[in-house]
Amino acid sequence: MRLLLILLVFTSPFAAAFTVRYPTPPIENDVRAEFAREMTELALSKGAEPWTFVFNGLPMERARMEHELARGETVNVLMLPGRPTYDEKYLKVPVALDKGLLGLRVGLVMKDQKDIFEQIYTLEQLRALTVCSNKTWSVTKIFRDNNLPIIESTEFRHNFRQLMAKRCHYFSRGLSEIEHELEEYSEEFPGMTIDPYVVVNSDLAFYLYVSSRHPELHEALSDGLEKAKKDGSFDLLFDKYFGSTVQSLNLHGRTQIDLD
Repeated sequence: MRLLLILLVFTSPFAAAFTVRYPTPPIENDVRAEFAREMTELALSKGAEPWTFVFNGLPMERARMEHELARGETVNVLMLPGRPTYDEKYLKVPVALDKGLLGLRVGLVMKDQKDIFEQIYTLEQLRALTVCSNKTWSVTKIFRDNNLPIIESTEFRHNFRQLMAKRCHYFSRGLSEIEHELEEYSEEFPGMTIDPYVVVNSDLAFYLYVSSRHPELHEALSDGLEKAKKDGSFDLLFDKYFGSTVQSLNLHGRTQIDLD
């Protein structure tokens, strides 16, 4: 009888649900994955159940992450840009983790072309420049819909290689990403800098999406983040990651170009 009880504890879906399994990111020191981890742990700390967070599996690209999230076995939560197709496929936690910083896009450019955006004021003028972006990203679809010339890649680092080879004029990154990535990849891909002139508004934000097989995790995250917003701990964690970003990138001093 005792052995049977032990087996039930370690094999039941209820027991497995108390581990948050987040996919291992394809790049080292991924600030987005760490931000997602801390936000997830903050939300779950507001409840009574003892959840545990782990980065699970080998490093994987976005398409593989989404596939595993749909299966709900090795991955049960993932931070993704809000997208209607994701809303239908997964359980969306309805709190914008980055307050929309992902949608405010700034370009990584080569230092010898650092002023390439200086005379860009309109969407029509922006169409004269080619952007590097990944095929599966939400922002890439927005670029396509706005008729921006794109060099598309399937692997993250390939965007930097394309930029260095000047096959594109800029690699578009969200405000929540660009400073960390410049620091992280400058040694591997030297000669890059951040464009100081333009911010492109693509109206995107990061959300936590949960596998449809784990509604109890979705409920715990939704309730926890609402509590964190009310008690101020959500804003404290946001400021820890992004509090200086708007100021250091001079957001209000840039030309803003809005995309549909």
